[in-house]
Amino acid sequence: MVSPTWFPLESNPDVMNRYLASLGVEAATHAFYDVYGLEPELLDMVPKPVRAVVLLYPLTRENEALVAAQKAEADGGGAFFLRQFIHNACGTVGLLHAVANNRDEMKIAGGSFLDTFFRECAPLNPAERGDYLMTSEKLDSAHDDACHEGQSTLPPIDTPLSLHFVTFVCKNGQLVQLDGRLEHPVVWGKSTDETLLSDTAAVVKKVMAANPDEQNFTVIALSKAQ
Repeated sequence: MVSPTWFPLESNPDVMNRYLASLGVEAATHAFYDVYGLEPELLDMVPKPVRAVVLLYPLTRENEALVAAQKAEADGGGAFFLRQFIHNACGTVGLLHAVANNRDEMKIAGGSFLDTFFRECAPLNPAERGDYLMTSEKLDSAHDDACHEGQSTLPPIDTPLSLHFVTFVCKNGQLVQLDGRLEHPVVWGKSTDETLLSDTAAVVKKVMAANPDEQNFTVIALSKAQ
């Protein structure tokens, strides 16, 4: 199957929240919020509890080396994981990882895309889940709508991009990075539901320190709606 190419999703909580609502997440339960900085006083401003953290960062040689040095685990501590085969779909894959690993805490509308996706993909392996996304016209349409709601001007669809979304969750006491480009989840160390945000911030600081000339980092948290 030829991999399609999508427009890139903007790292914007309002866009992401409307996007997830269109896929079946009931907004009254959880929402995405900006993380304005990585210092404790700024992390304290983020609504709690934080269920997942989505990072947009530049793909550089230094960042790839940092990830490669961590432990890859096929089961990722039990995390729901899927591969990304659609070009520029990392934003959607990141959101799906965030919701999938917290769906017991969230309300998903019956008969929605997410309800069907989680039910039908539960027994599939990560690659099969990635293939599933390529066959969904509903997801393709919803992603395209979300991309055109952002504040940024969209580049031509075939423009090479150097920014990438990944998601961090806490699973069975581990900080797990979910990146659809990779074959397996990556484990960064121990974590708890209470320290997920600060533990992720520590990882992001390492990534930023390895790339002092890069400025394109954004962090967004999935939290219980306020």
